[in-house]
Amino acid sequence: LQVPKDSTDAAHRLAIWAANPQSHAMGKLLKKHLWVWRYFKLTEDRLCCFASPEQCHQNAGEPLQSFLLVEVDEVATEGSELQLHFRKARLCVRLMADSIWEAEDWLLAVREVVGRSLHAAFPENWDINAMISRNKDFARMVNKEPVPKTTFDVVQRLVDHSLFCKYRTKDRRGIVPVRLQVMEVVRVQNGAAWLEYSEERSRIRDRIAGKILPLEPQVITSTLGEPSVVAEALGELDSGSHEHWLFHGTTEAS
Repeated sequence: LQVPKDSTDAAHRLAIWAANPQSHAMGKLLKKHLWVWRYFKLTEDRLCCFASPEQCHQNAGEPLQSFLLVEVDEVATEGSELQLHFRKARLCVRLMADSIWEAEDWLLAVREVVGRSLHAAFPENWDINAMISRNKDFARMVNKEPVPKTTFDVVQRLVDHSLFCKYRTKDRRGIVPVRLQVMEVVRVQNGAAWLEYSEERSRIRDRIAGKILPLEPQVITSTLGEPSVVAEALGELDSGSHEHWLFHGTTEAS
């Protein structure tokens, strides 16, 4: 991929911010001298930086810098400036295009490549593009969206199936409800939390490989009797790591 779509040398030219990204206390005149023109190319998994257009087009020699796009957790523009945030390195790469429209072209192309790079790491129904877009309401790599009614109904059935009525709880006295009504279900797509969870799930799967025994007593959410319906609504579970759906937020004593 090369952005924008025409084949002129200038089409791939961007200025890269050459100063410490935290050094904001400087005059506008000085800031103008901290941008260095370089030539960039998008590959299937990296954004590569070259010193000359010849190197960029002919892949002559190693790039000056290479940024692994699978580590990007936000891509955004501010005017003609393109900003790429990298989660592991806690790095912000700032690139300046010749125009706002060129910056937007780069934004769309980088998001497309980042989306393909991240797709294998997350559930297939997650909106990767929304996760890496700038949203002041959420943290980076986070997207929240309401679930369809079919999923809402499955969650209500799981709550009904799992609720045991008690006459008294740790934080309640007097009348105890006989049913809990689900008011809203939101799917939180948290990239950082999912990657950490996936790594731990893999470690558990490796640790108990060949030693899986049925849980006694059974996890209540697994006894609803409609495993295919639950899986279609909420996603497949990994039996190799004894993965189950759980409700959290209260202790066993409550």
